[in-house]
Amino acid sequence: MFSGFTAITAGKVFGPNIFNDKEYLTVDTGATSAHRDRVYVTWSKFTESATPQASFFSVPIEVSFSGDGVNWSSAKEISGFGSFCTATISGQPNQCDLNQDSYPAVASNGKVYVSFENFNTLAENQVLVVSSSNGGATWSNPARLDTLFDINYPTNADGRATLTGCQLRYGVKANTATDPSDPTGNTVYVVWADNRNGTAQATNTDVFLGRSTDGGKTWRVYTVDNSLNDQFYPWVAVASDGRVDVGYMDRSYSAGQTECKYGFTLTRLTFDSAGNISTQTRQRVDTGLSDSGHARWFSGTTNGNSRFIGDYNGMAVGSDGFTWTLWTDQRNLVANPPSPTRNHAQHAVGTLTSP
Repeated sequence: MFSGFTAITAGKVFGPNIFNDKEYLTVDTGATSAHRDRVYVTWSKFTESATPQASFFSVPIEVSFSGDGVNWSSAKEISGFGSFCTATISGQPNQCDLNQDSYPAVASNGKVYVSFENFNTLAENQVLVVSSSNGGATWSNPARLDTLFDINYPTNADGRATLTGCQLRYGVKANTATDPSDPTGNTVYVVWADNRNGTAQATNTDVFLGRSTDGGKTWRVYTVDNSLNDQFYPWVAVASDGRVDVGYMDRSYSAGQTECKYGFTLTRLTFDSAGNISTQTRQRVDTGLSDSGHARWFSGTTNGNSRFIGDYNGMAVGSDGFTWTLWTDQRNLVANPPSPTRNHAQHAVGTLTSP
């Protein structure tokens, strides 16, 4: 469920043990923002303590911000409370204090959004979003975007969620992006890929996009790609004209789940005034399949099937409308491999796609 749990339990006998994980930052570049150039960092604060009388465990989302990169605000807990946070360990009733994978983004008018995965549930988990309209001084309680179907995955040799035929560790949540063409700052997107259309025996991870046009209060969910096999590790960015780009690793180009290979897809969407998808184009942008089934790294106990390929892709759209994509690639052979089944490298590759 939680990345970094083992590290939390190390340290003092009775605690509190604190482990800050998954830090991400964003910069306010809004021309009309009162807080232009402010940097926001969010992260998960794993906290554990135990005494002979009581124990405590929580993972709130924290934020800190700076106007100069030297002086920073005190960390503030922002994950809040919601009626949809129904299961607690140590928290108060309806406290959303078990979280991971927070991603901040700032709208053109300076409004800040943070999305994250929440585990205060009895079954499948959920994605929540909070926001601030005053430069991070105060924050809304979370809005629930959608269910994240991520407890029906097979497990790898480390006991982590993975994809059928692979050993790579997998998490469903991805990032947040705002629409620079909306001067109100109310249009925001969150992307993820989960296994709602698959099973633990045969995963079929698909890419989904949440869109809000009222400042994160209510959300509509769209299917970006439900091709055969797994589409995973998505990232979203928005062009200056409002075009939405989503990039992700894609196993639909492989021979199937008997091999752990993937390409990379860029899907572009536009929306009409009613919030319906008006155009949707899908383009393969890699030049060859990555082979994580014969990896040099993280595969000594799995016959070459890598247990870790890098959890994060990246994507950005320039002012010219060109899209930059970046992902972890494993297509190249390595010199002097340790064995015939561990002969592929692990490195980063990128592409540039015209508007």
